[in-house]
Amino acid sequence: MFEFGISPTVQLRQEQDPSIRLLRGDGTPEFRYGITDRLAFPLSFGGLAYAFLEQQPVNGRAPNAFSLSLEGALTGLGFSSWEGAIFVFQGKVRAKKRLSRWLWLENKTFYSPTFATNGRSDYLLNSFAYAGWQMLSRGAIMVGPWAQFARGEPGGPRQTNGDYQRSSLGWRVDLDLRLCNYFALVPSVTMSRYSVVQNLPGAAHSVTSDGRLNELIATLQMIVRY
Repeated sequence: MFEFGISPTVQLRQEQDPSIRLLRGDGTPEFRYGITDRLAFPLSFGGLAYAFLEQQPVNGRAPNAFSLSLEGALTGLGFSSWEGAIFVFQGKVRAKKRLSRWLWLENKTFYSPTFATNGRSDYLLNSFAYAGWQMLSRGAIMVGPWAQFARGEPGGPRQTNGDYQRSSLGWRVDLDLRLCNYFALVPSVTMSRYSVVQNLPGAAHSVTSDGRLNELIATLQMIVRY
């Protein structure tokens, strides 16, 4: 099986200064080729995805109590006159427990570290746990809590002026609309509050947000399977 997807994303963020709001957009293409019913190859800069456990195997194997898969890949390469070469990795863990034909529980966790040859680094950790409900044969809705944690060093790949920590907590809603056997739309909305702690060079104390800053992220993922 070959799968191609692209995810246009719009992000609206309230900055620490109440008069400033950040609006940004981007799109991330994804490619995946299924080598076997357990092993897949994400066509980025190299990586593998493997399903260790399957609750509903497709080839007649004995079912497991839940499904578990792991994926790792090099997702980005870059170069800067300040940091030197930059490498972006991503690891994904996905666990799923189907309770009935129409209802399941699932967790997706993403860990993305970034390293530069000047020794600086940072990382981003996302986790989304939700309950899914199959509404129709070609439609499903997933709702659950969403959390994100990021940490970086001064002068690191994310161009920060000091050590920083950023945490977000909120809710996410996904719709999975399979329009046909080869095409699906997955719109999602994430609403969260985030806080930032930043240690500026030479400062006597940390600069901390008040924890009431809001963030809204809307994504429309388009997937083609063959």
